[in-house]
Amino acid sequence: AELPLRTVLREHRSALLPAMILTCVLTSAVVVLVVITPTMMQKTFGMSPSHTFALSALGIVFLNIGCVLAGLLVDRIGAWRAVLVYSLLLPVGIAVLYASLIAGGVWLGAAYAIAGLSCGVVGAVPSVMVNLFPAQVRVSGISFTYNIAYALWASTTPLMLIALMPTSPWICVGYCVAMGAVGAVSAAHFGKRQPT
Repeated sequence: AELPLRTVLREHRSALLPAMILTCVLTSAVVVLVVITPTMMQKTFGMSPSHTFALSALGIVFLNIGCVLAGLLVDRIGAWRAVLVYSLLLPVGIAVLYASLIAGGVWLGAAYAIAGLSCGVVGAVPSVMVNLFPAQVRVSGISFTYNIAYALWASTTPLMLIALMPTSPWICVGYCVAMGAVGAVSAAHFGKRQPT
């Protein structure tokens, strides 16, 4: 009868803001763990490309495991609470990783694995998003908010972090602290209004 996106924009505007905010939090985890850190390992910390690739691959494997664990947590405590938990874990895991890098690579493989596990927000956020929109407009609602937010956030964040990295090697940790706080506050606020 009409374009589903028009229905989303007219009748489900209240779901757009939490969906976009949580997409930015999800994007932050991916950008820091998968995009920025391998680049910084070579440029800032002087690691070889082969060593960087191996560690990055390990981090991605543990990111996938973290997503599965996040899904199990969603089943136990609910999607919003799982997002809250993993929003708080995100900066902790990234801090462990960067502390290891700054310390000269002490236990770096374990640190990268911990960071990957702590990025389970990547698995928890979609559980929230599927419940923000009714079934008849779910694909349109999620694809619109996710792609707009991801395109804007993922295109600007890496450039910003790389530009700021010379000021402090902790810049990615600070960024994840900020985004973790955004995710936690959003989960606490929106989760009360839209329990899942």
